[in-house]
Amino acid sequence: MSAADAARRLVADVQRLGLHSTSAVVDRYAVAVEQALGLDPSVPTPSDGGLLVDAAARMAQAYLSLLDGLAGLAGAAPRATDRVEVVRLPAAPPGASTTVSVWVHNGTADPIDTEVRLGTLERAGGGALPDGALTVTPRAVAVLAGGRAEVVLRAVIPPGQPPGSYLGLALAPGAHPVALLLDVGEEAEP
Repeated sequence: MSAADAARRLVADVQRLGLHSTSAVVDRYAVAVEQALGLDPSVPTPSDGGLLVDAAARMAQAYLSLLDGLAGLAGAAPRATDRVEVVRLPAAPPGASTTVSVWVHNGTADPIDTEVRLGTLERAGGGALPDGALTVTPRAVAVLAGGRAEVVLRAVIPPGQPPGSYLGLALAPGAHPVALLLDVGEEAEP
């Protein structure tokens, strides 16, 4: 399977998950509206048709309000902080290096010139890779409207670096932030 096919499949899976999530939310709101209106499917319908019509009108109004709210959410443009992709660098032991290619995507209608900035890769238990151990090539890229540009991240793990999972960020103005994850293994025995 090509990378483009995998990406299309991932987008379809995300869309499908979104529809399922939306359906579950609507179902929960329907139950809440029915409870708020005092409608219980296990209770027989009142003989007074006016009360039933009144309740149905209130329920329809609640549903329309809910749909308006969901439509507003669906049409909202994503912000750079709405999602963070995780890029895992291949694991490596101390004294080795590892690289991974990532893509800077421009989802706007205008071309952008942007510089990729890298944060420090830090370990939850304390400690970090030293300054300059994580680099990006090229550091600055020009990305056409709706296009993408490849950059290569390289981590050089110094000898004696404590093993563990290291986490950091890659930021490029105009693009979504990327979380970087690197697993440093045990140092090889001599």
